[in-house]
Amino acid sequence: MKYFFDSSAIVKRYITEIGSAWVKTVAKNQPKKNLYLSFVTGAEATAAFAKRHRNGDIPTSDYNTVRKVFQRHFQQRYTLLRVTKDVIQKAMDLTHNHPLRGFDAIQLATALILENDLKRSGLPGITFVCADRNLCNAARVESLTTENPNDYQ
Repeated sequence: MKYFFDSSAIVKRYITEIGSAWVKTVAKNQPKKNLYLSFVTGAEATAAFAKRHRNGDIPTSDYNTVRKVFQRHFQQRYTLLRVTKDVIQKAMDLTHNHPLRGFDAIQLATALILENDLKRSGLPGITFVCADRNLCNAARVESLTTENPNDYQ
């Protein structure tokens, strides 16, 4: 099975919260070729880690470790997808039909283009993993299979 993780879901691999165990199990049991992230996830995830650190939710030593491990995984354990002109155009179209923030639209557009490319090649599609109910709903309307890690305790 192939998984596309948006930022709200992949941070759960690095910071323990609801759904973390499920994300860790899925990510640990899949090869790199089955785990997809948008390049923008690098900035979004590290910003989420920094915010949690600034808010006092994670101590400095844990923050430094999480940041380093994520950066290593980002380069080595995920298939990274570029934000292209087609992704931006698709994201712009999605914001017309769904109440999405800009980066959420980019995440969804990237996943939809990947899904289309895989199916055109005769391969199975992806599961869109996202911890944002609004974004999951938009993904389902756009015919993606979704998983919300927050549904797993």
